Amino acid sequence: MTPNFITEIKIKKKVVIIHLNKFYCVCVLVIDMSERKWPILAKSAWLEDETLVIVDETALPDKLVYIRANDYKDAVKAIKEMRTRAVGQVYTTYYAMLLTAMKNRQLPPKELLEVLKKAATEIGNARPTFPLAKMANSVYEYAEEAYKNGKDVVTAVENFVNRVLNEREEKLMKIVRYAADLVKDGDTILTHCNISGILVLIARECRSQGKKIKIIATETRPYLQGARLTAWELHQDGFPVTLITDNAVAYVMWKKMVNLVIVGADRAAMNGDIANKIGTYQIAMAAFEHNIPFYVIAGIDPKINTGKEIVIEERDPNEVLYFRNCRIAPEGINAYYPAFDVTPAKFISGLITSEGVLSPHVAHLYVDKIKR
Repeated sequence: MTPNFITEIKIKKKVVIIHLNKFYCVCVLVIDMSERKWPILAKSAWLEDETLVIVDETALPDKLVYIRANDYKDAVKAIKEMRTRAVGQVYTTYYAMLLTAMKNRQLPPKELLEVLKKAATEIGNARPTFPLAKMANSVYEYAEEAYKNGKDVVTAVENFVNRVLNEREEKLMKIVRYAADLVKDGDTILTHCNISGILVLIARECRSQGKKIKIIATETRPYLQGARLTAWELHQDGFPVTLITDNAVAYVMWKKMVNLVIVGADRAAMNGDIANKIGTYQIAMAAFEHNIPFYVIAGIDPKINTGKEIVIEERDPNEVLYFRNCRIAPEGINAYYPAFDVTPAKFISGLITSEGVLSPHVAHLYVDKIKR
């Protein structure tokens, strides 16, 4: 007999999915993740009918939990609470805008545009460092243009979102191939935080080329994305991964255990500076000191000239003082948590883009093709 708090049980390709209620479902068994074309974190949000389904990354690796967002406000909450991040935010943002259009299709076009504008503003303000505002506003602006041209707004938004995400996936696979070409047989890649399945795709491409590689992942305090997400998804796909503490990076480089570094970026400026998870800057400096190539997967933001213009999100100090509701520091002390830092272009060996691996100093010349 099915317990009354479980509304549905599904078995899909060796994955048992149990729906607990209309907001959450838990995947209690995951077998052979390598059968998926896309790693789960590479496409971690999607629409099912008129519900936005988002993988709750804070629950991993203990369990696979899906958040069922009924409107853009639920999506904003998931973004603010770090339940989705990196590439997950991209899909969540675009699909939240599409969901808003779909659920308000009965409104007169002008009123629908007002709702979309409000949604774009709230999504854009969810987190400042990642270009959420740019993505959400692009949907609103396209909808506005469609209205002016006498087109159906909802259909226009749907076509736009699908086209943008399809183009993004095509560019991503180019990035994967360019990144894999940087890796030699027997290399060990060091990475920081989590690049939402992209490193898994790079490792798969290396494997298809007959290259045997290893990965060293930093744990990435305070959310432990490296330990909970990067190590987990690489291990699920059968790649050898070693977890280290954040403060062990320089030591493993000194021990000649690292051949190259590959990280992502939440923002990249026209001069080649990048913003990524806090701790990236010191890894880049250590790599520079040890003559280890430091590569960044990034698209350029044409509206940001240098890293000094990138707004760095400062999160709740309690996220440093607590982990999963357990206090890990004495009462009465302060904490400071900038979520990102800026790595100057001089420490970056190359930006891995859909147009190839570019020097950070000339990447701006390709901005029309690699802009984010």
